Amino acid sequence: MLKTTPIFLFFLFLAVFYNNITAGGTNKAKTEKKEADNTGTEKTEADTETEKIGNFSLPESQQPFPLTFFSGNIIAKGKIQFFLFADAITGRKYYKSDIVPGFLYGITNSFSVFLNVPIAPKNKDHFHKSSGLEDIFIQLEYAFYSKAKKDSSTQATIVGNIAFPTGSFTKNPRTGFGSINFLTGLSLTHTTFYWIYAADLGLVLTTKHKNFKVGNQLIYQAAIGRNLYTPPGWIIATFAEFAGVYSWKDIVNNRKDPNSGGNIFSILPSFWISSEHLVLQFGIGLPITQHLFGKQPKPRISYNVKFGWTFE
Repeated sequence: MLKTTPIFLFFLFLAVFYNNITAGGTNKAKTEKKEADNTGTEKTEADTETEKIGNFSLPESQQPFPLTFFSGNIIAKGKIQFFLFADAITGRKYYKSDIVPGFLYGITNSFSVFLNVPIAPKNKDHFHKSSGLEDIFIQLEYAFYSKAKKDSSTQATIVGNIAFPTGSFTKNPRTGFGSINFLTGLSLTHTTFYWIYAADLGLVLTTKHKNFKVGNQLIYQAAIGRNLYTPPGWIIATFAEFAGVYSWKDIVNNRKDPNSGGNIFSILPSFWISSEHLVLQFGIGLPITQHLFGKQPKPRISYNVKFGWTFE
């Protein structure tokens, strides 16, 4: 049985998050109405520009965002960002690592495309070792809702990606799913001068390879961030990220594999630094709860780092 407490807390976070945003919007509407009554001129959101303070002191592409989210890749039209993400997950007689170079391009101010080429430098499961190219994926993200105020901004996006079977399914540990898989998801972000609130909800849908199908995955993530310092041309911030992954069991020869699937819920403190062109972020992940089916290696700690560079 799936332990539902982490997922329940995630949706509770979303409810509080949404309530804070809508409450802020109601207060803003009351303020604008009062100003209109006093001056005879109604102010609209189009007349409002976010002040360049704190988290807004740099362009949107350089503003703080959680480290491990699959969303957050909306940039200005025509801009290009290069990213290099790396992680390592360790456990008892278990080790998994990734290096992921990627290019992000702004098709419009609200629509982007993101190409990623994951590589596994070293994987280990007991006495078995592997390395090599993993499944390359292309991701699209569209901001279907964006609202800016003088002291905050809110954005909701829809995300979709497709991963191709470029990794190896025969290696042990395997470096690919062996078939095409898809991710679809939604994200919500609310940013103020000094605080960032964000949430992701995604579903990974896998396809069959011969007589094997990797289990689908539900990804649920939430984060709270705080701006620490904004010297001229820089932003320094920190995050507390909460990440959950529920995996359904793999299917082998039309039967469920009892030693697959389960739920992992982790906390990941991270640290953010950015300038006009640079993005640097790193964090350490620790599982809070793990409920894995059957006999599977359990991760103990993860190390994550991201480097980004924005081209004009």
